[in-house]
Amino acid sequence: MKKLNKRFLGMEGPTNVLSFPGSDTDSREISGHLVINIDAVRRESLLYGQDPELYLFSLMVHGMLHLAGHEHGESMDEAFQELMSALS
Repeated sequence: MKKLNKRFLGMEGPTNVLSFPGSDTDSREISGHLVINIDAVRRESLLYGQDPELYLFSLMVHGMLHLAGHEHGESMDEAFQELMSALS
């Protein structure tokens, strides 16, 4: 994950999730790839006091929102909260 983060985002160190959007930007379907760092899931779920499976799912939702074109910020935070609360 550390190498992917450096290569594709120019960031040092590992991250918990990376999103690689598909090439078809005109499609209404979400396409692309997600890479999730399972070591980070274990570590961060303990740090945040969350169930590891729920935390993994939240990273999947976060990555999918990126694949759908969202950038970090208020709009993405709102979409994330809406999706996560719909699942509760």
